[in-house]
Amino acid sequence: MDGSKITALVAVVIIFMAPSKVSGTCFAASVFRPIRHRLLPICRPAGGGSFAAFRQAGGAGWRQESWRGFSTRMKVAVLNEGERAENLAPLLKGGWMLVEGRDAIKKDFEFSDFVSAFGFMARCALHAEKADHHPEWFNVYNKVAVTLSTHECDGLSSRDVALATQMDREYETAKK
Repeated sequence: MDGSKITALVAVVIIFMAPSKVSGTCFAASVFRPIRHRLLPICRPAGGGSFAAFRQAGGAGWRQESWRGFSTRMKVAVLNEGERAENLAPLLKGGWMLVEGRDAIKKDFEFSDFVSAFGFMARCALHAEKADHHPEWFNVYNKVAVTLSTHECDGLSSRDVALATQMDREYETAKK
């Protein structure tokens, strides 16, 4: 194995084994917990209290705090027509396609082998996590299929454009 493949493999191990800020356990364990348990550390009753007290009070008095530098209540706007024309044109020329039947873009990436493909996913996962935006993706051996759409606004947003651009950069770097 050459150095870049080993680096990619180490990055994957670090991502999946690093303690999560949410649960205190590794990332893989925190992903499979029910959503309610994952959100409890960031959604707390104002002035303290328990989850049972929250349910009895009908949710009154709860506040959401920021997590990893992003507000958990941040709203994202769908791209308007002007932003669409300006931001999507370069992506569409670069191989991204509009998804039929929904407001999303997709692209298929191909690599020399599985380790390169998974390393690409690991590097992109770091960018996605930092931006609090997560792609829908599918990996089979040396192929990675990505679909981007922002679930908060149920359509394409600036987050999708930024992540698609970052993925294209990572792909160009991986091909070298």
